[in-house]
This record gives sequence, structure tokens and C-alpha cells, in this order.
Amino acid sequence: MATYDETVENRTTQEVTVPPKATRRVLSPSYKARILKEYDSCPQGQKGELLRREGLFSSQIT
Repeated sequence: MATYDETVENRTTQEVTVPPKATRRVLSPSYKARILKEYDSCPQGQKGELLRREGLFSSQIT
């Protein structure tokens, strides 16, 4: 069994990789217009379903 010092030493010598920074999702004007039109035509209970399906937040619509 490894001692505490050996365990700490092994952890600090391992390579750490950092994933690249995520990029923002860019939405085309035609996509935005289509989603906004569809959102406005949805009954109150189905607006959330549309947002979830498209991976959007309500703040992106208003």
C-alpha cells in the first residue's frame, strides 16, 4: 500500500489537460425569426416544450 506522501507526489506529477474554451452558439436571423414566430403561435403550456426541444432559454426569446 502506498504511503500518503507517495500518493500526494503521484497526484502532483500527473499531467493536467484543460479542454479548449467553448464557443458560443451563433443563431442565424432566419432561424431566430422562425423560432420566434413558432413561439408566439404556441399555446401557453407548449412554449416550454419548444424551448427545450430547441435547446433555448426564455431569455433568448424576449
